Amino acid sequence: MSKRSSPNLITRRRFIKIGGTGAVAVLAVACAPAAPAAPTAAPAAPKPTTAPAASGAGKPGGQIRYAMNNEPDSLDPAKTAQASAFNVMMNLYDTLIWQDPVDLKYKSGLAESWESSPDGLTHTFKLRKGVKFHDGTPFNAEAVKANFDRIVDPATKSPQAASKLAAYQSTTVVDEFTAKITLKTQFAAFYDALSQTWLAIASPTAQKKFGDDYGRNPVGTGPMMFKEWVAKDRIVVVKNPDYNWGPPFWNHTGPAYLDQITFVGISENGARLTAFESGEIQVMETVPEGDFDRLKKSGKYQMVVARTPGSPMTIFMNTEKAPFNDINVRKAIMHGLNRTELINAAFFGLYSPADTPIADNTLYHSKKAVGMYPYDMEKAKKYLEDAGWKPGPDGVRVKNGEKLVVDFVDLTTYEPKVVATQALLKPLGITVNVKALDQATRVAMGHKGDGHMFSTALLDSDPGAIQLVYHSRNLGGFDWSRIKDAELDKLLDDQAKEPDTTKRAALLEQAVMKIMENAWSFPIYNFARLFGVSPKVKNFRTHPIGSYPYLYEVSLE
Repeated sequence: MSKRSSPNLITRRRFIKIGGTGAVAVLAVACAPAAPAAPTAAPAAPKPTTAPAASGAGKPGGQIRYAMNNEPDSLDPAKTAQASAFNVMMNLYDTLIWQDPVDLKYKSGLAESWESSPDGLTHTFKLRKGVKFHDGTPFNAEAVKANFDRIVDPATKSPQAASKLAAYQSTTVVDEFTAKITLKTQFAAFYDALSQTWLAIASPTAQKKFGDDYGRNPVGTGPMMFKEWVAKDRIVVVKNPDYNWGPPFWNHTGPAYLDQITFVGISENGARLTAFESGEIQVMETVPEGDFDRLKKSGKYQMVVARTPGSPMTIFMNTEKAPFNDINVRKAIMHGLNRTELINAAFFGLYSPADTPIADNTLYHSKKAVGMYPYDMEKAKKYLEDAGWKPGPDGVRVKNGEKLVVDFVDLTTYEPKVVATQALLKPLGITVNVKALDQATRVAMGHKGDGHMFSTALLDSDPGAIQLVYHSRNLGGFDWSRIKDAELDKLLDDQAKEPDTTKRAALLEQAVMKIMENAWSFPIYNFARLFGVSPKVKNFRTHPIGSYPYLYEVSLE
């Protein structure tokens, strides 16, 4: 990235006047760390920043209120890909295996042990006995089969089918507590996927009972049980008194310490902050960047910065809509939008600039694409000229009588980022319309392709997760650039089933280079989550992947 400064630098004061205080983004999709299914070991990935480890046993009792920046769309792990849903579901469900947040190794979960065939296609799990779902029905191999079969059933329309279980063929019930999972091809991140809440095991009985409404009536085996969901108000979960199979890396394996957790979705930054500082909320995610340092310096709160691996916060340009169906316009954005100034203006410089679709603290990050699009306003203008966009009398570029106007669709929480983008692209002759929306509306527009620019991040240490936003099979999902490229599809498919880590790294590098050469997306900054925690809350810790909060061992003074 060029170090020369821009004559159009946005100061914080000017930015606040334009668009208000800054806000960290929350992703649309999230995943967990990677490990090859085949015997070949993956190279070590840089470890993400996590909150301090839990220390000592907690005191049972009490309740907390947790503020998210939006309400989930569903609590059905097979049907959602939202971070806010993950926050809640981690407490309701268990997975076959756990990933230790310290050493990142896989540990027993609902499966006590497992083994894989030499070819990496067959995986046999010995399941934990005596586990019951919250509705009283038994957990067994039939439940494992029912969940995975349901995910890959086209009628379910699960986002996990194309990403986490794309290689899945079948589950065989060997006996009541033995399940054998067979894959169609090797899948480098299979155990990674199994450790994620997206592949959590839900009650098949409840799924049948509630049908399409299951997402509002979740039933798992986790330490907390669903109590109620009052739309646009709260989601309440309560302690599962029978829970005694907690992750082996925690201080205890019995019931959670807290009696109740109330999750509230507050999209407006100021309202969320006020609720936290007043004591109404004990844990706040997505602390506004402009307030983070103030709260930290006050000494009144625990302030947590949790850097996450995955794909950086990225702007996706809709290639099916003019003007972004022209690569020259996309390259103009790549050169003309100053990452550093955007980060300083919208996020008070808290994040580092990103250069590629795979974050620099993520497995298989390649430096080959770093620096491909340095900030260069003159080069950006030249690309627009080549595309036929000429300066108009009011400074806005014009082509065939049409002005260069684009919509940037994003969450209300993200609005400072959009406003900063608007200001930074104005000198280039591009008018950006700010469309700050609620999560459901924003996601629906992205899925339909109703807009020019969208942004999101992927919280996932397995880089293969980028297929979620770049593979053509995810058109109508999170492929918000609307890419339909057979070569890229093949590269993404091949890397997912490649057991050799060197070969997989090469395939991912080719995929990254193709994405960058075609300027399909604009990586902005390396993502981190900012938390504010009441001093009364003890043992708050985040998962290293996605930085979702572990609330199982949280207790109150």
